This record gives sequence, C-alpha cells and structure tokens, in this order.
Amino acid sequence: MKRRFFCKSAIYSFLAYNIFPTLSYANSNKNEIIGNSLLVDGKEKKGNIDNISSSIIKSTSEQSILKLKNDIYLISKNSEIEFKDNKIFRIIKGAVHSMFGKQPSELNIKTPNGIIGIRGTSTYLEIENKHSRTYVCNCYGQTNVYNSNNALIKEIKSDYHSPAIIEGDGIMGKSPYDVPLNHYDDHIEDLNNLVGRQPNWKLPKGKKIFISPKLRSLKI
Repeated sequence: MKRRFFCKSAIYSFLAYNIFPTLSYANSNKNEIIGNSLLVDGKEKKGNIDNISSSIIKSTSEQSILKLKNDIYLISKNSEIEFKDNKIFRIIKGAVHSMFGKQPSELNIKTPNGIIGIRGTSTYLEIENKHSRTYVCNCYGQTNVYNSNNALIKEIKSDYHSPAIIEGDGIMGKSPYDVPLNHYDDHIEDLNNLVGRQPNWKLPKGKKIFISPKLRSLKI
C-alpha cells in the first residue's frame, strides 16, 4: 500500500483508546492545545490558549491536537497552518484532520491548489508538494471544492471516506491511493469525543475499518 501505515489489529485500537485523555474536554468552550506543543507565531504553546484572531501555527516533529471552541484539529508533524477568528483559514504545508461542528455559514479553507468549503463535517487535507497537488477526503458529510477563482468544481457528499485530488491547475482527479491517506477511523471517533460529539458517518458493515498503527496512535 502506498505512503501509509495500515493495520486492522484490535490491539492498536486498544492502545489508542487507553492513551487518550478523559472526556473532561467535552462541551468545553476553551481553546486548547492537547498533547504535544505547537508554535503559535513562533512561540511554543501548550494547554489553554487565548482566542486566535490571526496566527500562524506550526507543528514540529510530532502531531498535536488543537481545539478551538467546537472544532478540533489533528495537525500532522511538520505542518504550517494559518488560523483567523478561531477558525482554520489556510494550509501552507503539511496536513490536518479536522472535525467541525455545525457552521453558521460555509467555512472556506485555502490550499495551494484551491479552496475547500465546509459546514459541519470531517475533512482531511494534505498538501503533496512533490506532486504539486492537494489531497482532500470528505470523511463524512459534504465538502465543496472550489478553484482559486472561487468557481465550484466539485461537491463531495458521503457517509464514509470519499477522497479526491486537486491538481496543480485546479482540476479535480481521483485519489491514487487504495486506502485513506494518513488518517484513520479511530482518530475521527476519538477527536469527536473530545468535543462531545459522535461521528455522523455510516460505517461499512457497522465497524471501523482503517485503524491507526501504534506509531500513529494519539499520544496525549
């Protein structure tokens, strides 16, 4: 399988759940960095943080979780993301797995290849620099994809992982990967639990399929 670790072992799922924090975070309005620290405008931060009006947030050699009100983000290592008004605004490099609460209006996320529009969904985005493209997966719900001129080029609706590629010229293509790229079902469930939600998905045969291997589990 291409560019990912993939394992169905129940033991890895068990490990992920047992190192996850308690659900004391659920329904909290606090902004918080959970687990590994992040660089916020160049300053290392962890734990409770102030409202973000406009900031560049960077991860280092480890992934970390950023909770902003009712939205929660798993930021992959070596990523750089711009946030405005407590919302994700632009992905500069790297990847982020986002669980969004219901939005009052469509939230637009800029990428090098186009714009991603969401309301309430789970979306994974990864900038694939070596291919000059953006990978987008609508894990459930609806994700609208626009080119850099704000013209709608695709609506992605699904109950379970539905991936696509935005090419360098803003053209949509099919994902070349045979499993979700670098994101997992147990992460979706655990991150939603941290904000007091359940994933709004329809699992094939009623069970999670894509489980994180031990080295990709959420280390809090």
